[in-house]
Formats: sequence, structure tokens, C-alpha cells
Amino acid sequence: MPPQFQSQFNPSNDASVPPVNSPISQKPPRGHSFLIVIMVLLILTGVFGVWYFSNPSLEEDMKITATINKPTSTEGKFCGGIAPGAFPCPTGYVCKLDGAYPDAGGHCVVPDGTGTLAGQVTIGPNCPVEQIDNPCITSPEAYASREFSVMQNGKVITTFHADMTGNYIVSLAPSTYIVTSAKTGIGYMSKDLPVTVTIKAGEAAILNIDVDTGIR
Repeated sequence: MPPQFQSQFNPSNDASVPPVNSPISQKPPRGHSFLIVIMVLLILTGVFGVWYFSNPSLEEDMKITATINKPTSTEGKFCGGIAPGAFPCPTGYVCKLDGAYPDAGGHCVVPDGTGTLAGQVTIGPNCPVEQIDNPCITSPEAYASREFSVMQNGKVITTFHADMTGNYIVSLAPSTYIVTSAKTGIGYMSKDLPVTVTIKAGEAAILNIDVDTGIR
């Protein structure tokens, strides 16, 4: 019978395999990992702080940018819009419109020598035998079809329409103008036109216009 050899390898005797209860085989407690993360964040924060405060020009640039982008309490404030006077500018400022069209809005600026012409347009009657307690509402199309001209020395300086609620506002240079209807005939006549208006810098001249449609 051949001799039998017994393996001499015993995992329990191998020095390369740590015992089960050895500190090497045990994982670090979770609390230690949390402390390591906190320490890394503190180190990164400190590095950023040193870099930030070592660059005074960067801090100054940020202050300048914030100052430039910060709007003043009045400059740039919204004005104009649907109803004249609903969004007025404070004393010392005027409303600079962003366009010469119905519902045009704008922003408050330091007066540059311009003034405004504003008011309300009424159109009627809008149906035969209109009753006081049941009036016929003016449609937005009726306002849009009535165009008015601002003239000076026989030339048209600008034109305007009332918005869907009948209000209008337009910016003009200080001077004397004649406001008239751009169209003539039944449906466009007004006892309020033509009329001479005087525009002053930083002030609003009010002109209300009543258009007779001719419907009876």
C-alpha cells in the first residue's frame, strides 16, 4: 500500500490569513467614514476661502457687477399699458413708451424733454335704439378701426389707436399739435376733433375723444 501523505496546509496556521477576530479583518465603524467626509469638506472650504480672499480684485468685480445690475426704485419702473394713469411714473420721471401701438407699455425715465398725450376714446351708439340700462358694448375691432393723427404744420407726426378698453397714450416732444381723425365720414366723426393740444416736457395732456358711429 503506498504511503499516504497528509497535507500540511492548515488555513488556521497560515500567517497570511488573519484570524476572524483580528483587527485587520474588521471594517472601520461607520462613524469614522462620516468624520472623514466632514474633514474633507472642511479642508476644501478652507482652500476656497484662502483662494477667494487672496484675490481682492475678484471680490471687487462681484461688488461692481451687483451694483450695476441692481435697479433703482424708480428708473426702469413699468408704466403706460392698457389704461393711462394706471401705471404712472413718480414726480420727476416720465413714461417712455416702447412703441406707438394700442396697449403700448414703457418704463419710467428721467425726462428727456418729452411729454405725453393720453385719454379715453368712446364710440357709440353701437346698435339701434340703444337702451341706457342695456348698452351695446364697443368691440375691440371698433377701437382698432379708429385711427387718429397728430399733425404739425400740415404733416402727420404720428398716429395712434385706442386699446381694447378705449384708452390711449403717446409720447410727444414739447410743442403744439393738432389732433384729428385719420378717416372722415360717417362712423368716424367726433365733435372733439380736430383740436389743438399743447405738450409740455414731463407732463401729460389729457384729451378724451367721443366718436359718433351714426347709428340711430
